[in-house]
Amino acid sequence: MPTVVEVTSLNEERAYKAGDTINISVIASENITAPIGVDNTNSTLELLNTNGENPALPFRNASSDTVYYTYIIGNDESSEDTDPLITTADRLNYAATTSLDVKATGALIDPAGNNLATILPTVAGDSALAQKMNIIIDTDAPGVTFTYFETTTATTDSSDS
Repeated sequence: MPTVVEVTSLNEERAYKAGDTINISVIASENITAPIGVDNTNSTLELLNTNGENPALPFRNASSDTVYYTYIIGNDESSEDTDPLITTADRLNYAATTSLDVKATGALIDPAGNNLATILPTVAGDSALAQKMNIIIDTDAPGVTFTYFETTTATTDSSDS
């Protein structure tokens, strides 16, 4: 039975904004085909966003040992938490090891007809998307915070002397 060995991306490691496209690759232990179903009728891959809206990426295609998904970043989506320090926890990742969902109308199979086991590598493991790629989703508008201090200066009246 084919298994998922890693999840990665073909995109550059950097921050992405709304409207950008990220290609996610789910790599299997052997060649995989998708004989039925297209788009989200075959399978979906759920990503984790800190705003609580976890997009389910539609299936794009399968080639050799890789299943491809496309993520078009929507407004107000972010992989960052509220801490201003960027860490591996802020990188794009899938929601859970069960985030790969092969639909009843789809199939991901090896040449012998065995279904792909849909358990993904552990979210914090070396084969997970966040460990393989440093991709940040940031659709927040830039902002600046100004901090200032008011001081008073003593004035002296020369007539008081």
